[in-house]
Amino acid sequence: MSTPHADTRLAAVQIDPSFGTAYAELAQAYIWKQFSFFPNQKDLSEKAYNAVQKAFALDSDAAPGHLARGRLLWTPENKFPHEKVISEYRRAIELDPNLDEARNQLAVVYCHSICAATDSSKGTGSY
Repeated sequence: MSTPHADTRLAAVQIDPSFGTAYAELAQAYIWKQFSFFPNQKDLSEKAYNAVQKAFALDSDAAPGHLARGRLLWTPENKFPHEKVISEYRRAIELDPNLDEARNQLAVVYCHSICAATDSSKGTGSY
C-alpha cells in the first residue's frame, strides 16, 4: 500500500538528497505507516531506521531528526525505552521550541511512563 505521506517525502529526498529534514520526515512516514497499517511489516522499521541515520548524517542538530528517532525508538519491539525517547524529544524541543509534535509526543511518553509505573506498583503488568 502506497501512502501519499510517504510518497511525497520519498520524492523530496530524491529531488534533494542533501535535505536532512526530508529524511527525518520520510522516517516518520514509514513509522506511522507501519504503526497504523502494517505492524508486522518489519521492512518499514528498517527503512525508517535508514532514513533517520541519513538525516543525522546530514544534520545532527536538526529537531526533526530527534523527533523521528524518538518515534522510531518508541515501539513495542523496542520495549518503549522511556528515558531514551524522552531525551530525544527534549533535544528536539531544545533545538526548536516551536516543534509542537515533539511536545505532543513527549506528553504521550510521560503519560505512558506514569501508567506503566502505576500498573507495575499494583502488579498488573499491563505495560
